[in-house]
Amino acid sequence: MKPVVHSLETTASHPMLAIERDLISNRLATLREVCEVLDSRMEAPELVRAHEVAERAQQRLELSATHTVVALAGSTGSGKSSLFNALSGLELSHVGVTRPTTSEAHACIWGQKGAQDLLDWLGVDREKQTPRESPLDADAEARLRGLVLLDLPDHDSLIVENRQHAERMIDRVDMLVWVTDPQKYADAALHEGYLQQLRGRDAVIVVVLNQVDRLSEVETKQCVEHLRELLVADGLPEAPVIATSATSGQGMAELRALLLTAVTARVAGLRRLNADLDEVVNELSGFVDAPARPELDRAPVKAFCRALHEATGASSLADAAGVSYRRRALMLTSWPLGRWIARLRPGVLHRMHVELGTPEPVEHEAPGPLVTAVARAQVETAARDLAERVGEGMPDPWPGSLSKTALSSIDAPAHVRPDSEQVPSERAELVRSSSMLDALGGAVLAAAHAEPSRPPWWRVVASIQWVVFGLTLLGAVWLLSGSLGAALDSSWSVLPLLFRVPIPALIVLVGVVVGPALGALARVWVAKGAEQAQQAVAVQVQTAVEGVAAAHTLAAVRDEMRTYERTRAALTRLSV
Repeated sequence: MKPVVHSLETTASHPMLAIERDLISNRLATLREVCEVLDSRMEAPELVRAHEVAERAQQRLELSATHTVVALAGSTGSGKSSLFNALSGLELSHVGVTRPTTSEAHACIWGQKGAQDLLDWLGVDREKQTPRESPLDADAEARLRGLVLLDLPDHDSLIVENRQHAERMIDRVDMLVWVTDPQKYADAALHEGYLQQLRGRDAVIVVVLNQVDRLSEVETKQCVEHLRELLVADGLPEAPVIATSATSGQGMAELRALLLTAVTARVAGLRRLNADLDEVVNELSGFVDAPARPELDRAPVKAFCRALHEATGASSLADAAGVSYRRRALMLTSWPLGRWIARLRPGVLHRMHVELGTPEPVEHEAPGPLVTAVARAQVETAARDLAERVGEGMPDPWPGSLSKTALSSIDAPAHVRPDSEQVPSERAELVRSSSMLDALGGAVLAAAHAEPSRPPWWRVVASIQWVVFGLTLLGAVWLLSGSLGAALDSSWSVLPLLFRVPIPALIVLVGVVVGPALGALARVWVAKGAEQAQQAVAVQVQTAVEGVAAAHTLAAVRDEMRTYERTRAALTRLSV
């Protein structure tokens, strides 16, 4: 943005004006920030107008601060050219009855120094520019020094270019004197097409009822009162109404005094810019008229995390963790013969490419079967639901923007650094740099790998089982050898007895009973441990899902909500 340059004269003699201009410049900067936010989210005529007003205001601030541009506007035959000549004291603008009377803007300048750039910006032909002050009446006209008086083309001209030229200048001048006459002052085209579009600009608009020399005093009073009523309906209740006649001179002193006040105060241009900005801000405020929410509600956040949990199959993974725990425990604590038979069946998590307690991390490039087309569809649905619930009650374009933000976060890297307590350290970089789906699959699988080490009692029971199994095997061999010796009539075929039962047979019997019984007793503790393992993995998986959700979609949605809050706050400041 270009800096606003104040003239030395203005800064020195009117320091408050310099402050006011800086305030307007700051308003423009804030307005541009608001427009930039809304531009990326919507297309609307209000935004187009806001850009136009901001650009026009910035251009005016960069031009002469010592000149006040006052334009005489009106329809054909209203007598504005006669007023222009009367105010300037010169025959500058052609007066006639043919249409159009004024086809180009004429300018009369009191104090030409520094005004040329301003006149070029207004689009006044240099041949139509006349310096007012002369050596003959310089002192008499000195009080109006800084006035640029324009006679605009007729707003109802049959020539389109003339109307466009007039409308362009109406948007740019500092102060507008709208000239009408007793026949046309109530025309709908005047009020609906122009004056109602200038509502809120009472301080820089003067309405002149010209040619009152054709009316009686009573008729003039009635017309003025009626015109004031119409202006109130137009949204211009404070706009002055002056009855004038360029022929008789009625009201000319009052009109000239108003111009003198505007030129002396040099605030007309600033008031016009502020009024234009107020209107734009009022139009844009409809896009942020819902109260800002500092944080997301807990209900939609919980619903979103629950949907992610279901989409990844995390519940099945927790169930599988319990099954895997039980299988691994029984592999150590069961009767060895039954254990060997069980080894022939693959584990549940093994089929899912996950083995609890495995020290090697799952490869980032292959997070497993959790990230599927079905899972993606479920995640997208959850993101839309989240955006819909968060954006409920918000004005356009924010619901759509929230939905777009939530969906785009699925394929985007994390918005925030993941919490080390929510995301396992070996997966933190994946969560940070990958898309949400990849991070989700990786974090969930990483949570499965976080299974605690084997409980010590497993190995104690396993050692007892092996001792019992070894004794049983020894007894079986002893019994078999004794039986074989008896068959061969060998001397070592005699087996020691206990309670008339061969001791090897007792050893085998005890082993066959104690081993499975110990395994059955271990199963009770294994079941409890499996339940605890299942709950632990469920908690870890849920925490991992919440961590990924917080780092991706929830962070993106929160950023969008904060953007809404900042935009609303900025427009609120602009409205003050």
